[in-house]
Amino acid sequence: MKKMVCLLVAVLLTMSFTVVSAGSYDDVMKSATFSDLVVFKNADIGTYEMRGFTVSPDGKFAYCGLLQNTRSLKKYDIAAGKIVASYVNDDNGYPKGISCDDRGYIYVGEVASAGKDLYANIVVLDTEFKEIADVKITREAVFGINGVSVTKRDGKYYVYVVLNYGPNAIECYDVTDPKAPVMNSSFADNGVLDFKKLIGTESAEANYLDIDSDGTIYVGAKVDGTGSKGDHLVKISADGKSVISKCALSEAYGVELFEDYVLVSTYNKTNSVVKVLNKSDLSEVTELAKDSQSSNYSGVVVINNTIYVSDQGFGGEGDRIIKSNVLDIVKETDDNITDEEDDGTKESPVTGESGVAVLAVLAVLSCCVIIGKKKKIN
Repeated sequence: MKKMVCLLVAVLLTMSFTVVSAGSYDDVMKSATFSDLVVFKNADIGTYEMRGFTVSPDGKFAYCGLLQNTRSLKKYDIAAGKIVASYVNDDNGYPKGISCDDRGYIYVGEVASAGKDLYANIVVLDTEFKEIADVKITREAVFGINGVSVTKRDGKYYVYVVLNYGPNAIECYDVTDPKAPVMNSSFADNGVLDFKKLIGTESAEANYLDIDSDGTIYVGAKVDGTGSKGDHLVKISADGKSVISKCALSEAYGVELFEDYVLVSTYNKTNSVVKVLNKSDLSEVTELAKDSQSSNYSGVVVINNTIYVSDQGFGGEGDRIIKSNVLDIVKETDDNITDEEDDGTKESPVTGESGVAVLAVLAVLSCCVIIGKKKKIN
């Protein structure tokens, strides 16, 4: 009987640990609602098909890479509700990958044509939307750039660039000096991750990505070669040398990390959604922004607790950006809880994930001791 009770206690404590491990803001994420921020019409701005997309860290500007007619990068002032600047590559390049750091620099991944020769490059724009650096990338065959993501780690800035349609690689550059980007040789194989080799299939191709604070990479990609854009979300080690995990996800495309979650926009016409996954194990929490009017969700960004989604080709020859309500994310820390405010809900040393885990282990050990010490009856 004692054995049964002890095992039951251990199981219950382990179950408690599993529940506590859920995302911190699951209910908040599930309750997000969306509305149009802006609808761009080709007739109004002379271009359309917004593929590259991001929002500045201060939430003031949206950067939109438009692929048809005059291919250009637009700077949209969110408060003013208008385009305030435009960048056009001299060779009419496709600005598919866009990222912005907290210094205000914008990183644009493009493919362009100088005469008959295609080339890929990374352009760095300053806060005035002026070009301050242009890195040409030399690889075999015709290729393109989709994902670009900049991150700050250990006082340095790194930009990750996804090459497609040929080399299928992820490159990493040190852009601590934005005027002089240099390859980060400590990443993968001298700065270059061979995506096909890493995944182990000829059909493997990365698309868009985001980088965690510890360097872990999350990328929407083709693994099985199905779908128009992606069929998996792949989690890659910070050194770029191994796959940590992956999950099947139809038309996975734009990727954004936020709190405990990975948000993935799906490029799936009227069935486009934003999938919300747990960052730890890539399990699904919910899906957002289902809209029968959607065209293709090409990107997703979270700034100031607000989710922004780019909808490429909305309305035929146009585009739109939708945004969520401001998510009710409140972070409570020990520093802002006084003795008077502590109502007993403040986490003690033996509560929370680590505490429950400890209790579970102690329960199992106690069971072993009790079971091992059977009373001798003469």
